[in-house]
Amino acid sequence: MSPSLLSKWKQAPSVRASLVALVVACILPVASVAAVLIVSFYRNEQAQLISTTVSRARTMVAAVDHDFDSTVVALRALGTARVLAAGDLQGFHARAVDMLADLRADSILLLDTDGTMLLSTRRPYGAPLAALGSTPLLRRILASGRPGVSDLFTGPLNGKPIYAVGVPVRRDGRIVMTLDATATPAQLAHVLAEQKLPASWRASVVDGAGRVVARSHEIEKYVGQRINDELLRRLAAADEGGFATKSLDGIDVFVVYSRSPSSRWTALLGIPIRDLNAGLYATMATLVAATGAALAAGVALAWLIGGRIARSVQALIPPAGHRRRRQPAHPAAAFQGGQ
Repeated sequence: MSPSLLSKWKQAPSVRASLVALVVACILPVASVAAVLIVSFYRNEQAQLISTTVSRARTMVAAVDHDFDSTVVALRALGTARVLAAGDLQGFHARAVDMLADLRADSILLLDTDGTMLLSTRRPYGAPLAALGSTPLLRRILASGRPGVSDLFTGPLNGKPIYAVGVPVRRDGRIVMTLDATATPAQLAHVLAEQKLPASWRASVVDGAGRVVARSHEIEKYVGQRINDELLRRLAAADEGGFATKSLDGIDVFVVYSRSPSSRWTALLGIPIRDLNAGLYATMATLVAATGAALAAGVALAWLIGGRIARSVQALIPPAGHRRRRQPAHPAAAFQGGQ
């Protein structure tokens, strides 16, 4: 081997370095493509999960509306009772007590158009009744002539958070009173239980004013509490949607909601962000570990093979130098002298 070639060989990257670079150049692009494919797959999975969750929110709010509609049907039937038409309030009170067992409600009450409470199944007939301070549901029914659902309010008789479903009672085409069924938030607990949601998810039902009526976690603490302003703005802008926010108990969630077009109550489902990304993080960690293991094994093998090649090349250097030294310094002159 000539000195110039030997010098160039010594200045070039070592065989080990070249093989290590080759290993890295082969593994890292493959790992990068795999990472892109994994992220894309999980993003699609997340989009599918969110779409499915919107459907579950619709199912929840439909179940709430079904309860309301069932109560409306029962109240309308009760409002046509002959004893009520005859003005027999005592007989009507007994009839209402009997029907209460078939309703998802805690009490039935009859209101005059001026807001006076005429009777309540919470009190024996003839017992003194509390005066109502505000009657927004009554005003709405009188204005629209249609059944309605109230927002959450404090019951005048039990002092607890309740809501009411009311229907108009007509005589000769004129509304003369309203018949209401009141219920506590516990009556909606079945809506959340029927969804069989993961334990870490947050599920809520909120009224038209954005107050929590039912919740999967710590309902006693959060009942009646208003949802955050950002979610209120979203509800005002669209009846369905989803976005990242914090739950009432401070959990980072992706919340999906669906609002009823009739009652204006809303079902909310909050998926913890850590749950949403858990599969992606676990798979990416596995990919990183596999890539690291492959690189370590490849580099070790390249180092071993490169060392053997380098030793083989180094072993050729002394014979090559010895051979060079045995050659005549001026072969052309020696040839001429031989002539």
